[in-house]
Amino acid sequence: TLTQYDAWGGGRLATADSIPPFSFTLDDFDVEFERSEAQRGAPRLFEARVAVQNEPGAGAREELIEVNSPISIAGAKVFLVGHGYAPSFIVRDASGDVVFDDDVVFLPQDGNFTSTGVIKIPDSDPQLGFRGLFLPTSAIDDIRGPHSVFPDADDPSVFLSAWYGDLGLDSGVPQSIYSLSTDEMEQIGLRALVPGQVWEFAQGEIEFTGWTRWSSFQIAFDPGKEAALVASVLAMLALTVSLFTRRRRIWLRARDDEQGSTLVSVAGLSKSEAGDVSEDVRAVQQIAADEIAGHTAASNETTATETTATETTVNDDRELEQ
Repeated sequence: TLTQYDAWGGGRLATADSIPPFSFTLDDFDVEFERSEAQRGAPRLFEARVAVQNEPGAGAREELIEVNSPISIAGAKVFLVGHGYAPSFIVRDASGDVVFDDDVVFLPQDGNFTSTGVIKIPDSDPQLGFRGLFLPTSAIDDIRGPHSVFPDADDPSVFLSAWYGDLGLDSGVPQSIYSLSTDEMEQIGLRALVPGQVWEFAQGEIEFTGWTRWSSFQIAFDPGKEAALVASVLAMLALTVSLFTRRRRIWLRARDDEQGSTLVSVAGLSKSEAGDVSEDVRAVQQIAADEIAGHTAASNETTATETTATETTVNDDRELEQ
């Protein structure tokens, strides 16, 4: 459904009903990075294995999506466009009850996948919130502070800032899942955790249990692209023809002079640098002369015919009088 898309960019004539009713599930995601010193950290492999259903209730089939190698489903193309880390957490309240147990998507901030994210626990009492910094390969220095030095998870850790109070979710104002409003909250403290560690505090505790990877996909459905391609090709052909066509303008003006003759003037103008319109002007001049001569001859024949007919009529009348 449309609500499952993070962003929707439909055309003017497109609606949610235009989307083919397919679905797919991410089963596995493989990624590899260069470890040599020459191009350390450069991506070498991104592969997403998905189970695809062409329509609800249809059987699933396995497909492999790679960067710049999309798959086609029901006329739509599915592209692999991004990925990152989703740390896993278990949060318990002060009574020891589990109030949160899930993976949380963190967004990468640099090429080494130093990632930030937010955890919101509205079901605890008091409500809890955490700002997190996930480091796939942890490092700390006096200048940059905590950061990652390699994009793969060689030495993962997470730095958390814990808060309690009112998350503001009941106000009715939409909030981003990647930001935490602390206007009505009090800070508990800061702590760094590695997988398996637990941070206990008066309002409860949080356990960093591990991490998984997330992937983002782009779905493109362009049923009119064939028509657009044909139109583009025709436009390019027309442009090519216009570039190799010698453009020029020829003017022809006819007017009567004082003697009753028709005076014809011919002029030309080249629209290109290497153009010469003299031959074209002479050709048009010759055509005009031939046309005028033809009209003159036709007029003379008509006049001669009328004169002959008149003379014949007169002769016939004279014979009748005799």
